[in-house]
Amino acid sequence: MMLSDEQMNVISGSRNGAWVDIPLPTGRQQLPDWVRGAHVDWHDGVANAPTIKLNVRGKVNDWDGKVWMREKGGMYMARHPDGRLQQHHHSGAVSMTAMRRFRTTDGKLHDYVPQKPGISNVFTSTEDYESSFEPGEWVEVEVLATTKQDGYGGANIWLDMDDGTQLVLRGPWHVGAPPGYVEVTCCDSSQRYEWERKKEHKPWYRRFIGGSMYLRHDVFLAIVATYLPHVRIAGVEKSYGYRLEAYRAEWGMLKAEVYDLEINRYRNKEPAGPFWRTYWDGTNAYCGNLRVPEYGYRDEVHEGDKPKQAEIDRAEERRKRRGY
Repeated sequence: MMLSDEQMNVISGSRNGAWVDIPLPTGRQQLPDWVRGAHVDWHDGVANAPTIKLNVRGKVNDWDGKVWMREKGGMYMARHPDGRLQQHHHSGAVSMTAMRRFRTTDGKLHDYVPQKPGISNVFTSTEDYESSFEPGEWVEVEVLATTKQDGYGGANIWLDMDDGTQLVLRGPWHVGAPPGYVEVTCCDSSQRYEWERKKEHKPWYRRFIGGSMYLRHDVFLAIVATYLPHVRIAGVEKSYGYRLEAYRAEWGMLKAEVYDLEINRYRNKEPAGPFWRTYWDGTNAYCGNLRVPEYGYRDEVHEGDKPKQAEIDRAEERRKRRGY
């Protein structure tokens, strides 16, 4: 079944099978020059597995000379020698199809009306906005294209194929990482948007996320070793395939096991354990809030690991603002 990990989690659950610790490489690592940092989001308070976000510079899913190959099972993939991969899935037949494209005065064809280079995205009038786009016209061209499906909201993805032809994927689908690769999210710190000025005080991983990317395992592990040496990586047999997943050394187990442990303690009306935040603390989640364990704490939970009143008050204030 060609679905994303998120969809497979909904259909089959996030069941974990056997797992092993994956040792990180040692010594100085040779990393791609677009990598600027990494952050692990433990998703405390929700069942999601931890995810890794990368601080990058530039549009890492675009590179010079990128060509696509059609592989087994309707997979379309483009690989970069430095370990990057981009992929889409589309099982539809391919045929010559009439498509609309915007032709600029230099003769180039575009999916959309492109803006002139050097435009700041901040406009003082409608005239300024309208004059920021390249002149040209919409034309109809015959190109190789797939049948129309509903992936990515029905978007058309134009590919330069390895045989020199152009192909349009009409509504392709996002799927999970192929063997040997891991999916990460990215923040392009070279970009700044006007609406982000309100968030300038926040760290990069709490601001704009520039989409996802697939990375070869060896490059991913080198990045973790460089920027997140305190994080452990497990190779996990999940219900939908083999995945690399971050975990904490002090857990001694995967997050799903810690999460279930704390849920069962709560259901049994037992005190919370030393990793209580895995289940109770949702402050890092999309719409989570701190929840104080209802039956106290086990003896091994140190005072310094319990929430301070100020943290509880902030969580309560967030709940009031959100209306629940």
